[in-house]
Amino acid sequence: EQNHNKYHKRFLKASSFAGWKTERVVEEYHDGRIILVNNHDPKSHIKKMEEVREVVDIDLGITDRAQPATPQSELQAFLYISNANKVIAAAFVEHIEKGYPCLA
Repeated sequence: EQNHNKYHKRFLKASSFAGWKTERVVEEYHDGRIILVNNHDPKSHIKKMEEVREVVDIDLGITDRAQPATPQSELQAFLYISNANKVIAAAFVEHIEKGYPCLA
């Protein structure tokens, strides 16, 4: 029960979004907007990006984040913010040097 409450509290904190004066709006829609956050942004922006990423990683079953796959300076996040000031979706992107073909 205590673990559930801890997870729920973390999820609510990560999904709430009060807005920033300097947010980088990529696109606006009738029900929300998409903002871009990267590691060159203010600390409050980076903290929100990390909170959302932590919840996403837990949902995907990623438990070992001690060794990030990419330097944090290259990480970017596109966050979809609803008009109710909630983070509805997130896409985390990173620059890669080399690609590999998919084997089907």
